[in-house]
Amino acid sequence: MGKIERQQGKGSVVLADRPVRFNSTWSTIDELIEHANQVRVSFTSVKTVFVDAELSAKTGFNVGSKLSEFKGVRFGKSANAEIPLCSIVVWIDAKYASSLDQLDNLGSTIISWLKTTHQLEPVEVRQKISAQIIGDDLAKVLKTDSGIAGLNIKRTYLDKRGVTIEATTTVFPSYLFEYETTISSRN
Repeated sequence: MGKIERQQGKGSVVLADRPVRFNSTWSTIDELIEHANQVRVSFTSVKTVFVDAELSAKTGFNVGSKLSEFKGVRFGKSANAEIPLCSIVVWIDAKYASSLDQLDNLGSTIISWLKTTHQLEPVEVRQKISAQIIGDDLAKVLKTDSGIAGLNIKRTYLDKRGVTIEATTTVFPSYLFEYETTISSRN
């Protein structure tokens, strides 16, 4: 899925033949939310779920909580807006979802909506990135090949009391994902 190029000090590397669509370079919660607001989400389903031990471990919500689960696909807002970037699942407390009308016309992320509409301010985001193989069903949604590598990003947004406000899981095909970090000394 790309050209092989020899690079001094790195050896041979495979260059992506598709442009990278996700590039993480933010360092604050506001930058993360602003980045997420730069894409369009098309939600395909919304349902009520009750948190069991497995979902609690995944989302940070308490066992027994009633949540609204939103599933969809993120697209860019550029000329290539028809190309899916990733799948997304969002969980929020069901009591807030009842006032969430016209989900596809939201114009922002659900966390932005929670912040402005319900004054739920995230002060910490916990993120876990892991690899996964993209199966047949997800490959159809993302318009990519089944069996390729994907990156699964789980985020939990917490308020100042440490209570989960929102949890998300996104899955990107690996060729659309790039993560960049700058590390410097304190000197």
